[in-house]
Amino acid sequence: SAIHGCIPLIIMDAIPQPFEELLPYETFSLKATKADIASGAMWQLVSNLTTDKLAQLLVGLAQYRGALMWRPEQGGEAYEHLL
Repeated sequence: SAIHGCIPLIIMDAIPQPFEELLPYETFSLKATKADIASGAMWQLVSNLTTDKLAQLLVGLAQYRGALMWRPEQGGEAYEHLL
């Protein structure tokens, strides 16, 4: 989703994200749990996004997008984060 400029919605209970210790995921993604799906809380999370919060997430995504991508020709920097 990040490659296409979409805000990632991460639904993974207790599983760390790649480079979590280096990347501030909260600045460019939303997190939900499996329980949030069942209870409907995930839909509230998404539908209650303000335009200001969405704009902040998009700015964060623009800043860190390259760190999530592997292909250098597309602006990917993930390999450098491994070094």
